[in-house]
Amino acid sequence: MDSADERTPILPQSHAATAPEPAARTLLKSAPVHAASITIVSLSLAFIAGTVAYLQLKDGFSLFALHPIFMTLAVLLGGSAIAAAQVHRSLVTKPLFTVGSVAVKVPQGTHTVLAAAAVASAIAGLVIMVVVKNEGGEAHFESTHAILGLSTIVAAGLQAVFGATAKYAPRAFGGALAARKALRRYHRTFGYAVLGGFATTLLYGIDYLGLADDKPKLDAALRVAVVGAVLVTVARALV
Repeated sequence: MDSADERTPILPQSHAATAPEPAARTLLKSAPVHAASITIVSLSLAFIAGTVAYLQLKDGFSLFALHPIFMTLAVLLGGSAIAAAQVHRSLVTKPLFTVGSVAVKVPQGTHTVLAAAAVASAIAGLVIMVVVKNEGGEAHFESTHAILGLSTIVAAGLQAVFGATAKYAPRAFGGALAARKALRRYHRTFGYAVLGGFATTLLYGIDYLGLADDKPKLDAALRVAVVGAVLVTVARALV
């Protein structure tokens, strides 16, 4: 079995027997810290998605309102998919908590389901914007936000195809071992790049909410939540 898995740090680590792992690193790699970081990322992204949905729907429904809702939902699902893939092994093999006699664990297929839902949500957001632009007779993909968003959605789609192929058709990579290595090395690293693309697109998108003048604190909070969620997610990959 391949020695590298989703919990293997991206940066090279020293494995010298004479140099034991520092206590701080051991703590950062522990299950409680993993669980806490997942909670931080999930709550940050949920705050963003919930706030955007409220702002778009508080004055009534419109087709355009679904675009930012679906796109922020894609970021929430995508970030959660990465968090699920990073989850500490003990959180998969041992219960997170119990409800009566039922042990609640992190399902093995959580990453796949969340990632697929993220791509589907992003595509829905893209289609809605295309329809809205067509109805208004407006040009497509002229702003930095639009170009970056389209590029990121295409990248996310390719990322999903790569991951699905490696997982369900490993022969395309020369066998299960080669597919596992490709999945851990390339699919994993590229996933962080896709998340960064979605986050950057979202930061540009926040400008369109018009909060900078009327609600500067909320504008700042949304931006801090976006950047914070990405930084925590990437930091967990480097530990």
